[in-house]
Amino acid sequence: MPPLPRLRWYAVGFALLACGLRIAAPYSWGLLAEDAYPLPAFLVELLLPLGLAVLVPVGGYHLVIRRYAQPPATFTATPDGFVAPTAPQGGHRAILAGFVLGGIPVTEAGPGGRVPVTDPALLGMSAVLAAACLALAVWALRRGPRVRLTPAGVEVRLLRTRRYGWDTLAPGGPPTPAPKQRELALAVGRADGSYQMKIVSFREAYVDGAFLAAAIRHYVEDPTHRAAIGTEAELHRLREALGVGASPAETAPLP
Repeated sequence: MPPLPRLRWYAVGFALLACGLRIAAPYSWGLLAEDAYPLPAFLVELLLPLGLAVLVPVGGYHLVIRRYAQPPATFTATPDGFVAPTAPQGGHRAILAGFVLGGIPVTEAGPGGRVPVTDPALLGMSAVLAAACLALAVWALRRGPRVRLTPAGVEVRLLRTRRYGWDTLAPGGPPTPAPKQRELALAVGRADGSYQMKIVSFREAYVDGAFLAAAIRHYVEDPTHRAAIGTEAELHRLREALGVGASPAETAPLP
């Protein structure tokens, strides 16, 4: 598997920061005097460290990815087809997983400070929760939602992958989604010749919705160039056919 793009490494770093700040939070509880701040002591001692453990990593990652807020009208050309990868915003899942991971109880208050947890049931629960957090982070960073166009059809991957062959899709569709809409309405053919409407979410795919819908319509109605899907030359031809300008802001791939 290819190495993670740079933005995903940022997400990993901020997830580790969230985990570290969450681990450190209990050690700050009790350090502040009750009269050290005009708010109740529990708000300062409990909520402030927890708030920082969330806001600092999430805010830092948001600053990194803000230039990628607008999805581009292009795909990434790969040997397997044209791919709209997971949007950078998917890294927030990894940061959340890091925060929860840092809160898993591995120590508890003891007479001389915090001591390791020894209760087998609590340790077992902690192990299960840790595995779930790691699985969420890995899924978000390595196998997140995406849309792929192949010579055979359209693939939409969320928790599971759905495939729609070109010849099963009704000509003229899908309609162009509204600017804020992140769903496509695909009319998929049935065995009896009728069509069934499938609502396909591309909420977290890094691609402009109008461009994605136009690209699907293009290949549904014109099978001539399907075999070339996945090549840089075909991506360039597709963008020209759809009248998409080659502005650097749109064509710049994720780092």
